[in-house]
Amino acid sequence: MKIVLLLLFFLFVLKADTKELTIKAIVLNKINQFINYSGVEDEFNICSYSNKELFLSFQKLYKDKKYKNHSITVRDIKEIDDVKSCKILYATALDELIVKKIASSNDSGILLVTDEIKYIDHGFMIAFYFQDKKLRFVVNHKAMIDANLKVNYRLLNVASKVVNIVKVTK
Repeated sequence: MKIVLLLLFFLFVLKADTKELTIKAIVLNKINQFINYSGVEDEFNICSYSNKELFLSFQKLYKDKKYKNHSITVRDIKEIDDVKSCKILYATALDELIVKKIASSNDSGILLVTDEIKYIDHGFMIAFYFQDKKLRFVVNHKAMIDANLKVNYRLLNVASKVVNIVKVTK
């Protein structure tokens, strides 16, 4: 319950006048606690795609942090082929062809995150945006299920919008 309250705090109280990238990195860190990834080996890679500022923000936030006892490595990738080594990929300002290629090849459980809502329609799973100076996010539930990511229902409850909802049976 504390985690949900903390996540709500970051989503609805923090204002856009704080550095946007830092806010997004912090919220992504909280969101990550509600997702189970398959096939995590020794290293958990968080990647930014050709965005040096985001990479530096992630490096600062994730320094000395772990994901379920696995060390976290932050990488700035520039080639689509390097995406497969990531567990989280944060990509912004991409060509539509690259967006489609990344999303269509995502069968290895990579959480695709962006701040471009239009990428949600192409298979990205989380899109951040600011509304009334507050950070919000959209979740593409089907894309997460298709990528074999297990999503805690509490994440879906705090999202500003959930698209492509899939009924999950046990």
